[in-house]
Amino acid sequence: MEKSYVYRDDDLKYSEHWAPEITKTARILDVDPEMIAGHLQKEINDRTNRREKDWRGAVGVWAQSMMEEAVANTKLFDSPDGLYGHETLSKAIKEKYTDKEEDHMRSLRNTQERQKYKYWDNVAFSEWGPASIKIGTAMGQIKRYAKRFEADPDATDPLELRQYIDNPSLLTKDLADWSRPTSIRITGLLAEDFKNEVRNADQYHWKSLTPEQKNATFVTWAVLGKKNSNEEREKTQKIGEQVGEDIKWQPAPGTTEDTGAPGFLRNVEKIREALERGGAHRVIWPDVR
Repeated sequence: MEKSYVYRDDDLKYSEHWAPEITKTARILDVDPEMIAGHLQKEINDRTNRREKDWRGAVGVWAQSMMEEAVANTKLFDSPDGLYGHETLSKAIKEKYTDKEEDHMRSLRNTQERQKYKYWDNVAFSEWGPASIKIGTAMGQIKRYAKRFEADPDATDPLELRQYIDNPSLLTKDLADWSRPTSIRITGLLAEDFKNEVRNADQYHWKSLTPEQKNATFVTWAVLGKKNSNEEREKTQKIGEQVGEDIKWQPAPGTTEDTGAPGFLRNVEKIREALERGGAHRVIWPDVR
């Protein structure tokens, strides 16, 4: 089945419904809400297109098809040593969420083999919720978020994410629950992380991009992963060393549909309208300070 590159109105109800939360998260983290909504809608479009369901049912149907045997044979979240229990997830994230394991996963060309690997063999790579976030990635963002509490134990927790710091099982459960804002908040952390990464980019190039192009670049970054971004920067640095110049990374929107950027740019007005219908106010991409 071909992907739908014009986002469906039913899918966009997600951003409309969650517009206040998306805006709140964006303001707390000082990012553009269209970054958060853009990545969410890209992933929702992919999921609903596969199952032809509306946003309320898509991930439930999709996850169930991937996990039905696991659900039938293990206490999914409640048992510490169950497949998605605290002990199992913690060990997988600590020991198996590595570049080497990711390279192995990507080498699996057969879709069923890859899904089995992600949801059974190495659950740290399992993807959850409307943003299709890997649990290992989500925990990495939680740990980065937690550093503010190390510096100030009395710091407030406006995103209410502190509860997940030592509980990856609860985080997975809440990411999978579309009635909770957890996926929005983790996507917001990804956007904040990306904004910090951009500080090391070629600022002349970055400031030449429109807000929409910047947001599309984030969607690409979120889809391809931080590992891919690091590899791009390393290549740029090596080229600079070879020619004796300080050549900086120039982040840009992906050009192929699988990167999410073309789809975002094609649908950005629809995303913006959905946010506005839900009561969100436009926030222009903040300059790197």
